[in-house]
Amino acid sequence: MGFWLIVFRKLAQYSISLNKKKANQEPISVIIAGKNEAENILRYLPLVLKQDYPTFEIIFVDDHSTDDSLSVLNKFVDEKLKIYSNLNENKGKKSAIKFGISQAKHELLVFIDADCWPNSEAWLKHISMAFQDKTEIVLGHGAFSKKPGFFNKLIRYENLMVAIQYFSLALIGKPYMGVGRNLAYRKTLFENSSGFENYKALRSGDDDLFVNENANSENVSIAILPESHTQSEPVLNFKSYFFQKRRHLEAGTKYKVQDRYRLALIGLSQLFFYAMFIYLIIFSEQKILVITLFVFRFLAQLFVMRGIVKKLGEKDLLPYFPLLESIYIFLIFLIGASTWVWKIDRWK
Repeated sequence: MGFWLIVFRKLAQYSISLNKKKANQEPISVIIAGKNEAENILRYLPLVLKQDYPTFEIIFVDDHSTDDSLSVLNKFVDEKLKIYSNLNENKGKKSAIKFGISQAKHELLVFIDADCWPNSEAWLKHISMAFQDKTEIVLGHGAFSKKPGFFNKLIRYENLMVAIQYFSLALIGKPYMGVGRNLAYRKTLFENSSGFENYKALRSGDDDLFVNENANSENVSIAILPESHTQSEPVLNFKSYFFQKRRHLEAGTKYKVQDRYRLALIGLSQLFFYAMFIYLIIFSEQKILVITLFVFRFLAQLFVMRGIVKKLGEKDLLPYFPLLESIYIFLIFLIGASTWVWKIDRWK
């Protein structure tokens, strides 16, 4: 109840007035790292190229692709697009992104994945407007596109909960992560920090671990309007989702201690609430009281969630909220436990 009514409610109540924002039209370098993304490049790169923004470049770094990625890239004729091959012996997404940053000629760096696309032609405009005063990092929302079926709703709900947590904690001055499919920061911040050096052995971390290491209560802003969102195709089966979520959870074990504590507290409070509800429904003689407390907590969550799903474009998930939450909690516990059992190694 505390997290929902105090912390997450910040996001539900968050509003932004573009009229109060100073127009920021600093030149931007968009960094995209890809491996074997020929089909996605053909489909989504044009949507990045057609952004309505005065000055920007797109740096696409191909990381040892074995498909037709490079030949597809070379078919684009646009002076804004710079194409590089990451020939560094250190293969992997972090190495490709680091190389792309080194080639960027502008101070503002915006990141999107090769299999993602902007929600609007004003994407860069809205991201750049979030850079105000002391801002060095801008957190954006990377949504999954809507598909038929319950599984799609489940992974979109999980993605929604991640967004709720990192946006809300950023709003109370406790930023801890961002997503690389919609993230921006200053080049000088990367150059003046250790970059990805402290977690270069991990398969992921170019986004959330970099934010975790360099974000503070003053240098982070969020871009929340629908025009600032990006979209990506969701995974279509549980196996793909399982490995995707494993990678994210493994990176989370490297967060700062206080951030791991907060996230554990959120997760455990959810887990124990449902566990105690089941236990008390079976064994307690005060079943009416137990049900009343459950309904009261659910209505409080629903009140907060209504304001959030409108902002993040997930209103269709609201009717499924209780079911999705209970399954989500079980899956996160299951996948988290698996990270302690065996290790895997994948580029994405």
